[in-house]
Amino acid sequence: MKKIIFITTIVTLLTIGFIYGQGCMGGGAKEGVNIAGFFQPEIEIKQTDADTSWDWGFTLRRARVAFFGDIPYDVNYYLCLEFSPFLGNPGVLDAIFTYTRFDPYVKLSVGQFKNPFSLELNTSCAGLYTVKRSEVVNKLAGPGRDLGLMLLGNYNDLVSYNLGLMNGTGMGVRDENDGKNIVGRVVLSPIEYASFGGSFKMGNSVPAGKMEDDNTITNFGGELQLKYKDFLLQGEYIMGKFEKPETAPAIDTTTYSDCSGTHTVIDTVPGDPYEVNSSGFFVQAMYMTPWSLQPVIKYEMYDPNTDMDDDDQSIITFGFNYFINEWSRVQVNYRYVADHLKADAADYRNDEILVQFQAKFQ
Repeated sequence: MKKIIFITTIVTLLTIGFIYGQGCMGGGAKEGVNIAGFFQPEIEIKQTDADTSWDWGFTLRRARVAFFGDIPYDVNYYLCLEFSPFLGNPGVLDAIFTYTRFDPYVKLSVGQFKNPFSLELNTSCAGLYTVKRSEVVNKLAGPGRDLGLMLLGNYNDLVSYNLGLMNGTGMGVRDENDGKNIVGRVVLSPIEYASFGGSFKMGNSVPAGKMEDDNTITNFGGELQLKYKDFLLQGEYIMGKFEKPETAPAIDTTTYSDCSGTHTVIDTVPGDPYEVNSSGFFVQAMYMTPWSLQPVIKYEMYDPNTDMDDDDQSIITFGFNYFINEWSRVQVNYRYVADHLKADAADYRNDEILVQFQAKFQ
């Protein structure tokens, strides 16, 4: 039982540390240079067409090393590097300079870090309860990482806040307009077993063709977490609006993968204003058993355009996390995908079985 309590505490601290910090390995800087990291080899088994065959192969979802510490006085740093070639752009993930004179109430960070939006986005990749993040989080909470300036802090673990002024272009991308995104998140924990909060993002993006007027983005999210002994329930709802002005030929709706970004342009009639409203949610429940085994069930839905019918996607994830020790775990997920975006959705199959192994070091 002591082993289970210790493992549960480690996972919880990773999650809480990441909420209050921005690094992919959580907070907790010390003087000098500290090194931590993790890697996640994976087996992917996918059904990609209408027949009953499954394709499978090996991959490396993440391979990260972080360097962090305190610099006397009142400064800490965090540098996280990604080495997996499967993300498409290995390199610097986080590069954070933080002024901590008034810690924990107020801290000031500048650099490249996680966007302060969404519960699941700001859960450490080493502490996710399912192999993949929710589609609504990937699509509407992004960019996952961005460049900017942020105020953050917490008061007696009752309330934590993050308020950022961000480029809005994603990591490693120059901002090509004079506007910035304002992004924020507040989490309240009034009682031991529950926390709830909200996020917002307001700003603009350069439209396709770099026209004179920018597209505007307005996103809101709400989150809830209930934890009682070894049972945990989490849920999140996100809605977003993308607007194209009359002078732009298209709206540039930016969608993001887990840790990087790709741009998708929706072509519209030149000269016409255009608006896309999107929304979605996820809810997941898990229970830590006395045998280091944590069953997980998750339901998620994402609707890329609420003004259109039959274009949503629903995913149910069944799985479990097995903790070998406090540094290693195995995750097994079956993802049942109902994708209405496919014309032959009734016959289309794109389910997945994911087996991920994780080892952490410090």
